[in-house]
Amino acid sequence: MGIHRSPPFASATGFIVTAAQFATPTSCATCRFPPFLCTNVRILGSTRLPPAVAAKRPSSYNPRGSTARGDSMRRWQRICVFCGSSHGRTHRYADEARRTAHALRHAGLELVYGGGSIGLMGVLADEMLALGGKVTGVIPYGLASKEIVHQGLTHLELTPSMHARKAAMAELSDGFLALPGGFGTFEELFEAITWSQLGIHAKPIGLLDVDGFFEPLLKLVDHAIDEQFIPAAQRGLLVVGTDPAELLAQMHDWSPPSVRRWLSAPDL
Repeated sequence: MGIHRSPPFASATGFIVTAAQFATPTSCATCRFPPFLCTNVRILGSTRLPPAVAAKRPSSYNPRGSTARGDSMRRWQRICVFCGSSHGRTHRYADEARRTAHALRHAGLELVYGGGSIGLMGVLADEMLALGGKVTGVIPYGLASKEIVHQGLTHLELTPSMHARKAAMAELSDGFLALPGGFGTFEELFEAITWSQLGIHAKPIGLLDVDGFFEPLLKLVDHAIDEQFIPAAQRGLLVVGTDPAELLAQMHDWSPPSVRRWLSAPDL
């Protein structure tokens, strides 16, 4: 594959490239990426990139082929997984990340995740790829240039910022699943919940509670409900389970709770 071949598809938040295009030994002195990234990967809406990278911008289209929220035409094709960039204290976390990959593959689902090669992110992606599954990584330009990006992915989408990264992951996915992780995982999880609460999307959000990891967090949510900061019905925005396959099945059958949503389609 020539390094100047155009990436396979684009979205409003970035350009998706193949792993074969990414894996080239040389790099550009301006942007530190392989030459094809300088030539072909343009990131929409970016003012933070080097001029050589930001100069050309692609025409955008939705890779989902439907609305970004996808509420009116529910699909079940790709699941966005949030998880840690560390392995955690015990092997159980990595074991469950691998089990999640098997559950996704068995269900015929593709993986969308943060594009990293380290921690549970790397374990999950490696296992999914070893099983023959499709994996799309979404990572900001700055992190990708630090060489923590996974170089064996089916597709890689580069974004100009962390905010654009989360928007792209949401756009590409039909549901969200959180595995154990740290502040980044918590932030991604709660933003997905907040977007559902506001009416920005109506996609299932799962929580894989490995050995009680999320019990303190769920107690905090219940405390906020008791203190009347969260409506009780909105507890149903979260689907919680301990088995990846069963949790994915519950997410597939999930329906949004009947709660007031602050935003509607004309507001978005």
